[in-house]
Amino acid sequence: MPKRIQHAVLAAEDRDFYSESAINPEAMVRAAWNTATGKGKQSGSTITQQYVKNYYLDQEQTVTRKAKEFFIAIKLDREVSKDKILEGYLNTSYFGRNAYGIQAAAQAYYGKDIGELDTAQGAYLATLLNAPSAYDIVAHPQNKGRATARWHYVLDGMVKKGWLTRADRQKMTFPAPSEARAPSGMSGQRGYLVEAVEDYLTSNGIIDEQTLARGGYRITTTIDKKKQDAFAEAVRDRLMSKLSTEDRKVDRYVRAGGASIDPKTGKVVALYGGIDYTKQFVNNATRRDYQVGSTFKPFVFTSAVRYGSTTQDGQTITPDTLYNGDNKREVVGPEGPTGYAPPTRTTSTTATSTSPRPPTTP
Repeated sequence: MPKRIQHAVLAAEDRDFYSESAINPEAMVRAAWNTATGKGKQSGSTITQQYVKNYYLDQEQTVTRKAKEFFIAIKLDREVSKDKILEGYLNTSYFGRNAYGIQAAAQAYYGKDIGELDTAQGAYLATLLNAPSAYDIVAHPQNKGRATARWHYVLDGMVKKGWLTRADRQKMTFPAPSEARAPSGMSGQRGYLVEAVEDYLTSNGIIDEQTLARGGYRITTTIDKKKQDAFAEAVRDRLMSKLSTEDRKVDRYVRAGGASIDPKTGKVVALYGGIDYTKQFVNNATRRDYQVGSTFKPFVFTSAVRYGSTTQDGQTITPDTLYNGDNKREVVGPEGPTGYAPPTRTTSTTATSTSPRPPTTP
């Protein structure tokens, strides 16, 4: 295990690991206070405690489990060297992509053995320890800003501890990981559904990611198989079959995604994430880095009708109102003119494309 990788992990998780005791009461109290006051859930655990939780116990958040972790960590710190504890921690931690241990993570994210990774790549793997799924920017491109910020935090910590020179730090660029290799059993829409369900469970605090990855749970969803199959068939019939990637280059960039929701209950009954999870890993139905575009036109139109909005010449907007975009009217938001005007269109469209003034609330 290269020292540069060890130092990256220490900079991310526990910078004073070699000089501190097995437990850090001050950090535990601070973490409990921040969690209780809504500043985010924090563990306050040292690397020794995290290793104990990974190897000897489980991820259950109970007072009994925490007490066991406390005493085992103290005993382990007395009987095992710091190097061995760090080694155990690195070999049992979960990094996402079903990778337990940093060697498995190196292969999963970069297709290399751990000894072949440079400092920047090692820092990214260290970043993942904080939130494995959320910081996988291939699966969640909308989180790249957060992942990058955490990566900078790790490198800055290495500089602060004297493990990395400032000159070398400044030369580094963010090392984007490779595409994930999805299991064959996750082909088609199955992978998108599984990913969406897992994200829901972990992001809502129902179960933590590492515990979920170990399996053994039976999870029931609101997905209706008939509606799910019909949704996928509709996309193939109405969109994908109309594309010609050989004749029209632009067709290669077409992506489809959507969700079908029961308006009475709000339950998601079908979801289309993309052409195939094993070929296109990112879920188009749940990603948040694309603008919604024309999807919001019906909402703008509905708002205009509901509140009796009028056109520039004073006519009340109805489903029969036409707008051709030739007035070049500038968009005006809550803070005043935005400097943006939609491009002129030569064909008429219904009033769902605009309202006389944009709503002041989302």
